[in-house]
Amino acid sequence: TTTVEGLRNLGRAALGKGVRPTLDLTVTTTQRPDLDYRHPVRLDDALLGVTDLWRVSSYDITLPVDDREDPQPMKVGMMQRYR
Repeated sequence: TTTVEGLRNLGRAALGKGVRPTLDLTVTTTQRPDLDYRHPVRLDDALLGVTDLWRVSSYDITLPVDDREDPQPMKVGMMQRYR
């Protein structure tokens, strides 16, 4: 092999050692204005395999314009985890 090919192979091997699968989780729930970044949330859904304590990384909440509107569900992103 040439030097370039050898270095590419070495780079692929080194990168493969540090790469692990992650869990990305976003849930939809009723509005929870008390949630904030890194807020701990216990999720318990054995079917999905997410029975544990997670931390909030992001959220998307739509506030009602007036009292006649029903609150909309909000999306909450959880911090990534390694499998």
